[in-house]
Amino acid sequence: MSHRHRHHRHKRHVLLWVMLDIIVIVAALGAGVLFMREMGRRSLQSDEIPVMDSRQAETVDEEVKKKLELIEDVDVIVDGVGYRYRKELINIVLAGVDRDNVDSEGRHQCDLVMLAVVDIQNDKVSLIAIPRDTMTDIDFYTESGEYLYSRESQIALAYGYGTNDLMCGELVKKAVSNLFYQLPVQGQFTLFMDGVAMLNDAVGGVTVTLDEPMRLNGTQYYEEDTVTLQGSEALSYVKTRDTRDPDSSLKRLARQKKYMKSFVSAAKNSLTDLTKVSELIETISEYSATDIDFNSMVYLASQAVRMSIGDIVTLNGTAENDGRHLQYRIDEDEFYNLVLNTFYEPVIYISDSE
Repeated sequence: MSHRHRHHRHKRHVLLWVMLDIIVIVAALGAGVLFMREMGRRSLQSDEIPVMDSRQAETVDEEVKKKLELIEDVDVIVDGVGYRYRKELINIVLAGVDRDNVDSEGRHQCDLVMLAVVDIQNDKVSLIAIPRDTMTDIDFYTESGEYLYSRESQIALAYGYGTNDLMCGELVKKAVSNLFYQLPVQGQFTLFMDGVAMLNDAVGGVTVTLDEPMRLNGTQYYEEDTVTLQGSEALSYVKTRDTRDPDSSLKRLARQKKYMKSFVSAAKNSLTDLTKVSELIETISEYSATDIDFNSMVYLASQAVRMSIGDIVTLNGTAENDGRHLQYRIDEDEFYNLVLNTFYEPVIYISDSE
């Protein structure tokens, strides 16, 4: 798996680079961008909704329950309140993969899995970090791409069962959808970790404050040191973990969250420099794979400039060891409320007296 589909990437990366260069040129000239934006917006729309069970407290009157169940615009009912799924949201899975490391079966795994929730109406992007050992249903395939079965396993493993980069990303996307009650996911973007150093330098370096002592590129830093990461320091910062520490994956995820917020800030500042934009586009295209089409890229790029990124939320849960591997079990009640508050909005409340 470490080498069998690399030859598929070159042609796609060249195409992606050309496409992204066109986005910059078209945006500068203003020619045809409205049409592409509209086509992209339409392609990112979905009429699907999650398969999320209603939860009714025993104190809710039976008549209230019946009235809510008859209302067409209500997708889920929780304690006497009807909620509608927000179909206007755009959900994109972000994965980080270290191509230099493979597991005992020669397959790659995800070092990072996040769900980006793009809220165009409120100019906001919410990021939900999913610990790599989170247990959910994933699909298993043979090396030739024949489906075997689906079973509960660590979400990081989903990437390793595709026959090429795009299929690998699609399997991660499906695993995230499974975890989030069959949530509609409009796209996936995979960044290969060996490109972090060059991406970091393309935006002029990324500044972070350390939460623990770290040795980066031969230099020892300490807790609360503020460091502008350069080159391989950035890769070490987002990749390093002590496998002897059972909490090492969560500690690394916390660093990755911090780095991502700082990187986005630095990238936004670079958008006024066309040379940096071109360098950033070239690096992204070389070290990534995505199923997001050209028009959708144009639409998302046009919206991203004015958007803010909220706090990155990590799924809460408990890490367990089955004797061989770490398993992360999410807190089901807390997760249910997170999904409800992120992807739904209340549309009606019926009191006992109505």
